Amino acid sequence: MPLIETSKIEPNSYNPNVVDPTIMAQLVKDVERVGVQHPVLVRPDGDKYIIIDGEHRYRVAKELNLESIPCIVHEITEPEAMVMTIS
Repeated sequence: MPLIETSKIEPNSYNPNVVDPTIMAQLVKDVERVGVQHPVLVRPDGDKYIIIDGEHRYRVAKELNLESIPCIVHEITEPEAMVMTIS
């Protein structure tokens, strides 16, 4: 599973998920303790990657200044990614 630099990853503009601040704080503690255990799903977009699923893990990684995170890269279109994001 490839590690991708967090500087090359961007959130999508259509993520409907909202996480309670208490849960986010727990996620921060978890990532500090064991790292990012579940890969972020992304799709390539030029020289960047757009998040399909895992935005909160990505945000925590950025907050903790992690240089890279595990990702699964899907070669799909934006409409296909939008469906995956909500399913």
